[in-house]
Order: sequence, then structure tokens, then C-alpha cells
Amino acid sequence: MKNIQMEIEIPEKLSGYTFYNDILPNIYNNIISKCFELDFDMSKTKLANPEGLINFLSAILMINKKYNYIPKLKIPISKNLRAYLELTNFLDISRILNQELFKIDSLTNLFYNKEKFEGFIPKIYGILTQTNSNEHFSNINKILENIKISLNEKTGFMDENEFRNFNIYTNLQSSLSQLIRNTIEHNCNYRTYNLLGFYMAQRTPYNTIELAYSDIGKGFRDRIIEMINEHKDSEIEKYITIQDKISDKKYLLRESELNPNLISIKTAVDFRSNSEIPGLFQIRKYTLSKNGSFFVHSGNYSVKYSNEKVSSKYYNSYFSGCHIRMELPI
Repeated sequence: MKNIQMEIEIPEKLSGYTFYNDILPNIYNNIISKCFELDFDMSKTKLANPEGLINFLSAILMINKKYNYIPKLKIPISKNLRAYLELTNFLDISRILNQELFKIDSLTNLFYNKEKFEGFIPKIYGILTQTNSNEHFSNINKILENIKISLNEKTGFMDENEFRNFNIYTNLQSSLSQLIRNTIEHNCNYRTYNLLGFYMAQRTPYNTIELAYSDIGKGFRDRIIEMINEHKDSEIEKYITIQDKISDKKYLLRESELNPNLISIKTAVDFRSNSEIPGLFQIRKYTLSKNGSFFVHSGNYSVKYSNEKVSSKYYNSYFSGCHIRMELPI
């Protein structure tokens, strides 16, 4: 029987909040109803932020790869948002990655004025791979260059040496490198389709650098179970202590402290407290040392870390990959 095509309308504002509360539940409900041919209508969308754009792109890729369908995308009527989508690389991401992620459907001939956007514009960078290739690390330099432009506007840094001497540079370079390594080492060859990591630098109005990242890998829970079975981690004994908890599917779809997705996120981020091995713990530790915040989502739970508190949130939908957001005050 032929699949039913469904068009999902993107809200007036595309953000991390609307992605988790409006868009993802809509995608999830259609998929569990066996509707895999999902198209998207952004025509009424007026605003978008980096986290929303990157999470949305990862959802498009998931449909593209997992269900072998290339979604149609109606882009915004808003001239300002159309310009923003082009300047951030959103509309060109298929060309940049040399792989079609979506088809632009209608509204393609409207005029828009890119020159209206003066100064810093965040950029989206991606990796699309099934191999552990060093070429993907070239994205780090592109992102750091993007951030340098932002810092130059706010601090007056004028050359590369001044930027490199700024203490945030080395730690950002290390954090981005580790995110790419995690993507490649923990998610490659999953179900024989490619995976994607998006990275985007943003200067918020509060003088904060925001890095948003997403992949469509197996997620924390499945990867930890896999690592336990393969005994591939030097600290495997710590993971074995939670084996029963994350294997018990009784709480998998429930809002509970015993939800295996929540346990897996906290395990992946918190267990390496005494380890010198770089990973999410070290990235979180660095982010909080700068009075920033660190957000992780996998499955149907998210955890947000800050120096004030650690908070978790349950969602009535499911995303098997991983979303990460770092916010670093400058």
C-alpha cells in the first residue's frame, strides 16, 4: 500500500522550543502511524534561531535516510527569513554536503535583500560520512573563523594572532573536535546509512557564543548498551552498573527518573568525572567554568546543566539521535 503524504506546517518561530514541543511530536506521531513521506511548509515562518534550524535539518535527514524519502520544503514568504536561511547556508546545505536533503517546493522566485543583513551572520557546517576521515575536522577552522568575526565586532580583535591568544580559542577547538570524534566513533555505519553533525556559531544579544550540534545516530542508550556488549570502553565497569536500568524498557516511554534515556544521558555526561579522556564531561566542565550552560537531548529526555542547577525535561515524542547546545558568555 502506498504511503500517505503528509505536510507539516512549521510554526511562526522555529526554535529549539518549538522543535521539541510542536514539530518533533508531529513528525513522531506521523511516523508511528506509518506515514513516512513527510513534507514541510515554512511559508508562514517568520523567525528562526540556530538550534531550531539545526534540529530541523537533522529531522529532515532522518526522514531522508531512515525512510528513503526526500522531503519537499516550502520556504518562507518572509523576505528577511529567506535571506537569513541563505546566508546561514541552510538553503545550500544540500549542495555543500553534495547530497540532496530536501527539495525546494514553490515560493522560489520571491525577491529578498541579503544586503539588509549587516555584520555577523552565523553559519551552518555539516559532516556527512560513514568513514573516520580527518577531512571533517576542517569544519573546526571554519567555525572558529565564524566566531572570530563575531568577537571582532564585539571586542575589536583585528587579526588572527589576537584571536588565537584569546583563552576561549583552544577550548572551543578542543570541544568541537571532540564533538566530531564522538559523532564518527560512536555513530558511524549505524544501520548502514550516513550520519550528519551540524555545527553553528551564533552571537546572541547577550554577548554569548552559542554552538548547536545535532546528529541522527543511535542515541546514548543504544550506544551504551552496545559498548557494554562489546566491552569497548576503558571504564566499562561503570557502565555495567546501569546495564539493568537502561535495558528495562518499562520506563522507556514514561516521564520518570528511571527512564533509560535520562539515565543514559546523565551517565554519558557525568561518569567521567575523574577521567582524563576527553568527552562530553570535559566539554560540560569547560562550559560551566565559563558560567555557560550545556544542553543535551537524546531519545525523549533532555538535560540542561548550569552552575545554578541541573534540570531535566521529558518530551512526548522521540528522537534517537543527539542534540547538543553550548552557551559560552564572552
